[in-house]
Amino acid sequence: MFSWSLLLKSVQSSSTALLFLKEILPSCFLNHYFLFVYGIYTLLGDSISMSAICLAEVCLTKFVIKVEELYGLSSCKFNVHFLTHLAHCVKDCGPLWATSTFTFESHNHVLINMFHGTQCVPKQITDTFLLRNKISSLTRTHVDDNSSACLKEAVGKLTENARFTHNSASGGLLSLGSAKLVTLNASMLIALEHLLNLTVDNHCGKMYNRFLFNHKLYSSVNYTRSKRHTNHNVSVQHPAANYGMMVLGF
Repeated sequence: MFSWSLLLKSVQSSSTALLFLKEILPSCFLNHYFLFVYGIYTLLGDSISMSAICLAEVCLTKFVIKVEELYGLSSCKFNVHFLTHLAHCVKDCGPLWATSTFTFESHNHVLINMFHGTQCVPKQITDTFLLRNKISSLTRTHVDDNSSACLKEAVGKLTENARFTHNSASGGLLSLGSAKLVTLNASMLIALEHLLNLTVDNHCGKMYNRFLFNHKLYSSVNYTRSKRHTNHNVSVQHPAANYGMMVLGF
């Protein structure tokens, strides 16, 4: 028998939304939302026992089953179905906070730019992938620092959308973002010479905050994420209760 009182005690401390909605949502919708909050909160834990994962899986599965009944078939989207797989993902990869799908999402953008029509899409993607791999191979063997600027620009345009899957002409190194001209101080010179194991005579150079090397992304301590996102707290006065929400602006 499922205990709603136990569930309420577990999630009240983790989601203020439950308190805000207590006097607003009908009990059937609030109880349904409890399932989602408890399941996600559990899978976000620092240390999660197998029994807790199983309970979270039960909660999220029941949440998904009840979506059609409460909100209609049109609300049964892919993201709702995906909730049924979260517990299994935690068993394989650890807590939800320890994994990220942004890398795969970024590659979706690469795939979208690999076809330009609605017919034979898989073949278009395959042909584009093979063509870019061939261009990358030719780039490594025929393009170097002495090549003309026009050739470098042409190669860059042909391979820019595959930057995460090809090695550049500079041995697998690809800079990201704009460069900043810097003059190397003594500590920078010592660190650079130690890294390269050679003497550095040039004290001027370009600095990038992010770069790809051998398919790995590196960020400097000076790199900051985009500040285009603005968060706002909204407080609403209600005759029976006070409640609020957070609005994410992009």
